[in-house]
Amino acid sequence: MSENKAKLQTIFDRVVSHLLKQGKASVGKYGCSYYVREENLRCAIGGAVNKDVARHLQSRFGGTGIVVGSPIEKEKTLVGVVCDALDLEITNENVGFLSNLQDMHDSCRDEDDFCNTILVDAKRVARDYELSFSY
Repeated sequence: MSENKAKLQTIFDRVVSHLLKQGKASVGKYGCSYYVREENLRCAIGGAVNKDVARHLQSRFGGTGIVVGSPIEKEKTLVGVVCDALDLEITNENVGFLSNLQDMHDSCRDEDDFCNTILVDAKRVARDYELSFSY
């Protein structure tokens, strides 16, 4: 397994475990949020990084989404901050992977079926990125 694939597997496992344990989407006043302090909720990207980075993402970028800027300004872009925090290079594969994880969270609004929907979507992400799925 390549070093990058191993990193993606670790991030995937962390995010899926986080979302299943949380049991509902991280939705704040204005929609999906990296971090909702009042309820201690984090989205997929917020769950991939540590809580301090999730708080920083929420305060600096507001809502959710993977936004790509020029590599020169990577510290000014969401994807730059996230990839730095996760020790990932900014590549199409890695950004697509993070975007798929975030979509997994953002598309699931039904609290009663949240975990089942996450599992279905996680299985698809695992298949698409050739990761192991053990949930």
